[in-house]
Amino acid sequence: VKNEAIKTIDYYLSYLYTENDYVKNYFNDELNKLIGVLSLTETPDNIPMWAHYAKVHEGFVLILNANHNYFKNGLLMDKDFGIIRKVTYHEEKIILDSMKELKSEPLFQKHKSWEYENEWRMLLPLDKKIELIDPDIFLFEIPPDIITGVILGYRCDEKLKTYIYNLRKDK
Repeated sequence: VKNEAIKTIDYYLSYLYTENDYVKNYFNDELNKLIGVLSLTETPDNIPMWAHYAKVHEGFVLILNANHNYFKNGLLMDKDFGIIRKVTYHEEKIILDSMKELKSEPLFQKHKSWEYENEWRMLLPLDKKIELIDPDIFLFEIPPDIITGVILGYRCDEKLKTYIYNLRKDK
């Protein structure tokens, strides 16, 4: 029996390039309910990334071991879930004739204007989350030894610095 996220992705891909906006929106909504995307970058010192994603330099960046088994094992016996993959960037929308050969490729593609992000993604089924922070932020458990460092934003306050230092000290 396939997981709901995998079934939905199969349906979504069969309609991905339809001209019917209602169908596209329906499947996008269904995907957003079932599938989370862990989004990472190769460049932790990228200034636009800090401005967009690290609370305008008040936040922090975790440095993760990209060779850790967590990124390679996969989930649900499916190669699209739980395996980190590099995002590819394209100037034009890719249109393919055979959706069966496509798999989850559209979820790992972005327009070339986003190339500065040097993004890697991992798909995660949202039913595996451990906590919901708000409607758009889901937390998943990760092995502590995957974290190899922390970079604090230059506008990070003392309370956050102390909290992170104590976490590090306590492992």
